[in-house]
This record gives sequence, C-alpha cells and structure tokens, in this order.
Amino acid sequence: MEMTKDEMLELGFKFHGHRCPGMPLGLRVAWAAMEKLSVSRAKDGEVVALIETGDAHCAGCFGDGVQVASGCTLGKGNIKKTYYGKIAVTLVSRKDNKAVRAYVLPEFFAKMEQSPFMQQRNSGVQASQVSTDISQPSIDMVMSMPDSAFIGVSDVFDYEMESPVVQFKRVKCSKCGDMVIEKYAHVMDDEIVCQPCLETVHKL
Repeated sequence: MEMTKDEMLELGFKFHGHRCPGMPLGLRVAWAAMEKLSVSRAKDGEVVALIETGDAHCAGCFGDGVQVASGCTLGKGNIKKTYYGKIAVTLVSRKDNKAVRAYVLPEFFAKMEQSPFMQQRNSGVQASQVSTDISQPSIDMVMSMPDSAFIGVSDVFDYEMESPVVQFKRVKCSKCGDMVIEKYAHVMDDEIVCQPCLETVHKL
C-alpha cells in the first residue's frame, strides 16, 4: 500500500495513540535511512530495523514512527530493540546485506528540551494529556526541519543478517493442550510441552 508522507504522519498518530513529536521523529529518521539505503517500505521481511531505544525510554514513541515509515513491524519480526538508550536506528537490507545507521544529532535534544511540550512531559504530564496547541508546534518543527539540521546518517556499510525460515509446523502441548510452533516446543518425560508448562513444572 503506497502512502504519501502526510498520510503516514496521520496513520502514525492513529497507530501511536496520541500526537507528540517523538513519533514524527521516528518517521523522519527512518525516511532518511531508507533514502540513503535506497529501500522502499517493507512488504515482507526484506528490510530490518534495529532501533536503539529501550523500555521506559523517554522517546519510545520514536519506535512507532520507525515502524510506520519503514514497514518493519513486530508482526513481521523485522524490528528489534538493542536497548542502547539512544534515539537511532540501523536499517538493514537483506537483499544485498547492506545497512545504514541514522540518528538524531545532539543539538536537537537541547532545542527540544526547551519546548513547552517537553517541559510538560518532564513535569509528569502524560503525552496524551498535553494540549494540541502545545504539542503541535513541536510536531511542526520536527516535520519542517531539513534532515541536515537534526539527522545524521552513516555511509552504507556491510551487514550480513541471516534470513529466518518461517515455521508452519505445530505440535500439541501434552499439558495445556495449546498448539505450539514446533521449534518452541520441548520434550519432557517423552512428552511434548510448551515453554510456559515447562517453566511451571520447574517451579514445583
């Protein structure tokens, strides 16, 4: 499905759940990486995104922008967190084993920290509770700045990544009865068990 950047922006807000500058930041950084790597939005798993955020990260919204822009999603299994605590993404093309790393320049953070939006966030206000007249100027800033003003992009470099083989074969857990993809099943006392059931037995 081809979308304009404006359509992606609105899709991103609907997907993310609120309007904030973090999600558009992910869009912009991913677009810059995609342009440098000469890849289109992933339809399958041909492009992989390695985002450097972590859990409870102050800019976790960034990851949703990367998903919308790049087509790298949790469902496809072609997006992963590295837990480096940075606002950056390495985009990998499985077609030719090439990659680029795109990241937010330090100067941007100082500018964003002074914004009314971030002042409210730093005071404990949830992003969804920040009024539009406060969040929109920060969103507009992110969407209007030239890439060179706030995004760094590496040269293309080699990055070999094994393509996963999609698993279809399922087996039945002898304990709970759930169907399990075979590679995730275990054998215990000559019976097939799933991971949760195996963990339950080990806790007893």
